[in-house]
Amino acid sequence: MTTPARRHRTGVLSAPVWSASWWLRFGQAVMFVGLLIIASVLPDGAAHGVLTWPLSVVTLLVFLIGLQLVDRMGQVARTVWVGALFVLSTVLMWLSPTYLWIAFPLWLLGAAVLPLLTALLMTAVTLAVIVTALTMAGSEVVGSLMGPLVGAAIAVGLSRGVLKFEHEASEHRRLLDEVLRAHDETARLQREAGQLAERTRLAHDIHDTLAQGFSSIVLLARAAGRKAGDGQARELIAQIEATAAANLAESRRVVYALAPED
Repeated sequence: MTTPARRHRTGVLSAPVWSASWWLRFGQAVMFVGLLIIASVLPDGAAHGVLTWPLSVVTLLVFLIGLQLVDRMGQVARTVWVGALFVLSTVLMWLSPTYLWIAFPLWLLGAAVLPLLTALLMTAVTLAVIVTALTMAGSEVVGSLMGPLVGAAIAVGLSRGVLKFEHEASEHRRLLDEVLRAHDETARLQREAGQLAERTRLAHDIHDTLAQGFSSIVLLARAAGRKAGDGQARELIAQIEATAAANLAESRRVVYALAPED
């Protein structure tokens, strides 16, 4: 089972429902699909429709299918999936600058589900393609570089920040569970200690009162039996002795049962 620390270290996004990671993935998915459709229907994208539309459909299918399976993918499978999206998107960006918009949600995705170094490598390759495409389209060099660079930094920082937040929240939940378990264990031990102390007190009370009293009755009955001259009196004294001896044995059994084993 993957621990929260391990998920954070490898960039795995488990995305429990309604968590910050879930909302990040939801927003990124809506943004990617929306921007891909918009880029395909705009005049510049439609002008290359023979090439861009089939690629857009394939890219959309790869994205949606992978999005459903990402939580069950291993690190290699996630890398292949995101890498395929980056390759398809890069081709689209090269064919039409309109598709440059889909880079931002792709950067969000890569930083969220891939190890940081892998995500940075793919982001750097995409940045190089975007800067080249914008420069060839006649954009200023500074604008072509700074705009995508800032966007990439924001996307990677946002995704990794959410991962860090989820990791810390998981650690807090784990520590809280440990504290609650320790509290329950302490309460259980205190109850057992209280029960043990009560049993010890009862054992001492029975030993010091009932057991000592029955022992004294047995001794007094034996002494009286030796001095009694009447046979009936000796018989009654013998019954008293036997009854006291039986109760003495029972009280000792109760004391042994209540007393701690040690």
